[in-house]
Amino acid sequence: MTSGDEQPIEQARAFYAAMRAQPPVRFPRREEDEAAIKQSSSFRFGPGRSLAARIFGASDAPLVALMHGWGGQSTQFYRMALALAEAGYRAIVVDCGNHGDADPMPLGFDRFMLDAAALADNLGAMPFAWVAHSAAALAIMSARRTHGLSAQAYVTIAAPFTPYVPLNRFRAMGADQETVDALKPLLASEFACDWNALEAGLAWQRDETARLLAVYDDDDTMVRSTDAEQIAAVWPDCLIYRTTGNGHNRILKSEQAIMTTLEFLESSVSWSADRRQAGPIKQL
Repeated sequence: MTSGDEQPIEQARAFYAAMRAQPPVRFPRREEDEAAIKQSSSFRFGPGRSLAARIFGASDAPLVALMHGWGGQSTQFYRMALALAEAGYRAIVVDCGNHGDADPMPLGFDRFMLDAAALADNLGAMPFAWVAHSAAALAIMSARRTHGLSAQAYVTIAAPFTPYVPLNRFRAMGADQETVDALKPLLASEFACDWNALEAGLAWQRDETARLLAVYDDDDTMVRSTDAEQIAAVWPDCLIYRTTGNGHNRILKSEQAIMTTLEFLESSVSWSADRRQAGPIKQL
């Protein structure tokens, strides 16, 4: 291999190293956030109590875990958590590593997988539902295979079908296609597979014991709303809900998205109860 052949690989490695070493993401709390905090309790978990979370709602209610995306923090989900608590759920919003009140640590899609698994370990059980945004949504769906995560319902909001957002950022910085392609195996390694498997929908394989709602905004400029159709091709009975005018982040506080999530979870409770009553199908 010549030095010219090595250049795209070296550039990809440098971008990947910088991506994983991003400084901590911390947004100032607003008046709305402070009011929500008064209706919750906090706890820390994970290795060395490095991760942070807040609980909203009654302790004996169905548990819903909410995971922000890359560059976000738990406060983005406070409005939805309050709505969940009011509807009779127990909601846990998480600050994943290097975000919000969590400790600094390397970033990546695998960060969200590890932190979700750490939350489940701390709880001693899987939540009734995972609700996740953007990169965390893709990570949660993949972590079913890589980290043994499970639930009876999943809500993915503005989720990329594959981890292509870093590729787009690298391309916007001037990287040519050969260099962008050299980044793909580095990203795929976080999912314990190759890029072709991700493009084939490995992260989105259907689970017959769970339901899936995929929420997108048609004005999202970061994640393609058409990814919904790719998900539905792999998980045919996935429910798809679209909003407009919210973009990538404001969708988390959209009244439409929140109400649709509540309705989906309510129907999922009934669906799960019906499945338990039906029991296993006997072989004749």
